[in-house]
Amino acid sequence: MRVLHIIPSIGPQRGGMSRAALDMCRLLAAAGIDVTLATTDDDGPNGRLNVPLNQLKNEGYRTIYFSRQTRAYSISAPLLGWVNAHVHEFDVCHLHGVFSFASDLPAQAARRARVPYVITPHGILCNYGMTQRRSLLKRWFVKTLVGPNLQQASLVHFTTEMERRESSGWAAIRRSEIVPYCLDLQMATPRTTSNHLQVDQAFKLLFLARIDPKKGLDLLFRALAQLQRDNVLVRLTIAGSGEANYVTTLKTLAAELGIAEQIVWAGFADETRKQELFGEADAFVLSSYSENFGIAPVEAMAAGLPVIITDQAAVSGAMAAADAAIVTPCDVDALAAAIRQLRASPATQALLSQVGVQLARDYFSSSATVARWLKIYGQW
Repeated sequence: MRVLHIIPSIGPQRGGMSRAALDMCRLLAAAGIDVTLATTDDDGPNGRLNVPLNQLKNEGYRTIYFSRQTRAYSISAPLLGWVNAHVHEFDVCHLHGVFSFASDLPAQAARRARVPYVITPHGILCNYGMTQRRSLLKRWFVKTLVGPNLQQASLVHFTTEMERRESSGWAAIRRSEIVPYCLDLQMATPRTTSNHLQVDQAFKLLFLARIDPKKGLDLLFRALAQLQRDNVLVRLTIAGSGEANYVTTLKTLAAELGIAEQIVWAGFADETRKQELFGEADAFVLSSYSENFGIAPVEAMAAGLPVIITDQAAVSGAMAAADAAIVTPCDVDALAAAIRQLRASPATQALLSQVGVQLARDYFSSSATVARWLKIYGQW
């Protein structure tokens, strides 16, 4: 079976969507699917990837990069020309994202070639994404281009029920499936012990994500300030990158709250460094206002870290159902209480570590998700 994946960017700075697509392509190829990935040379705030253009590159699956003409909407005329010429050679076309030239127009090309196509919106159709930036323009796109693409798709793929529910409020969707992201968790080394902290020892929290307003770092900073006033020692490591102006705004906020010395800005973490950070932390925290899934907390669970997560991160539903994490509202007092509770209880840390590792293996394992995709692709 030949499957064409198309995504606007796989640049490391682009965050979860790029990571999810790359893991999926690699794992599907390992399972015997003939995978080709078409993308652009976009690398987000870093500009462009240093990659050969317009030629197939074998990485266990084939990747072909095309020049991006504009950063906004990832316009790439060479990519669309190649898709128009070659999409008929594939059994399935899998499109990642919406509101992008590199995913919206190839859907039309797939329809013209009568090739079944799947759309994975990656949370872009959730309430937060639809209302925070260019809301009116997005609604217009839904009426004119994105909506028809979704209605005529062979399948729209969501990673959680929350994402499907919110997305269905913005666009009519004929057929959908919920499948967690295909994540390669093989590097994870689950912990077997909990931390018994002395009163004068800092509880080491890890936040690992793209630095963006929706990630709720302002909530987390205020929770840390509250804990500091109560003489609860916490150190926060922030691993990730974001727009320079926003990072400066956060650093200013930390200074105003008097917690700047409690925060370590670790920058972008590659896979090796990510595992090191998991090993150094006592717990993982994700304070998002909105998250269609949440890759990093699943990785943290697989590494045996106790997880604190807000209920607006859609993956929190599966975690709450399994009692595998502390799930809180997007509220400063609730976040502070969760951190205080976890720091004070080595038994809770050990239990969350054990249950989290099991949930990562049973529900989020690549073997389970890849099997689902083999079945889905095989029906056309």
